[in-house]
Amino acid sequence: MSDPEGQTPDPAEEAEGAQLASDPLSPEEARLALAAVAAWRANPKAAVACPRCGREGLAIVDRSARPYAEWHALSCSSCGLDVTLHIPLTPPSS
Repeated sequence: MSDPEGQTPDPAEEAEGAQLASDPLSPEEARLALAAVAAWRANPKAAVACPRCGREGLAIVDRSARPYAEWHALSCSSCGLDVTLHIPLTPPSS
């Protein structure tokens, strides 16, 4: 892609500071992801915002192995986010 002056930007400069979709969630993004999962549980048909880009349309797939852990695959078509959120649970009492 060229800028208005006809120069092609350096890909290394464009990537500097950019977060890749496959990067782990930051602490703030993890907090937002947990809130998104909670909102999705409350109303699975409602649009949920992506914890990385903030756009609605986050896809959440429950891949849990209850009663030991919850696993939620999160993906966003807007920013390319594709992560799995692991929520450990207390084992059932015997």
